[in-house]
Amino acid sequence: MENWLVGLVMAVGLSLAAYLAESGARVLRAELKKKKAEAEAAERHVMAVAFEGADKVLEKVTRITVGKLEGGIAAELREKVKNGEAEYEDLCRVSETACREIIDQMKPEIQTVLLECIGDMEGYIKNRIESVLPEVKADYARVAAGGLPGRTGRGDAADGAVVTPA
Repeated sequence: MENWLVGLVMAVGLSLAAYLAESGARVLRAELKKKKAEAEAAERHVMAVAFEGADKVLEKVTRITVGKLEGGIAAELREKVKNGEAEYEDLCRVSETACREIIDQMKPEIQTVLLECIGDMEGYIKNRIESVLPEVKADYARVAAGGLPGRTGRGDAADGAVVTPA
């Protein structure tokens, strides 16, 4: 009878130990899953912050590069195309030149962030060139008319003036 009781106690003890081990493993898996989700969220946040910084650098480099090219080669080519002295494709190649120059000016770390976040860095840069081009052209037109770049001449908040309510 004693063997039977020892066997029963052992069976109950082993079952209890197995249950506790499974429960502990389940809790541990849940905790690991939670920690992994937190780490992934933190990584996404870090990438978002890195992308924001890289995008600001790209914006400045694009404005400078487009401004330089618009003030020289592009303006001359646009006039030559208008007069029939050059082809429209020559003018389109200025955008390719701008894209290459912008990429060359960016540090590898910034290029890496852009590639990881958006994939098609070159396409993104070309879109950025097209988005800043009208502003750069408008700045050149204002300067040619005797105004200041980035100013509308209206004297409102868009012109950089401080507007206070009356």
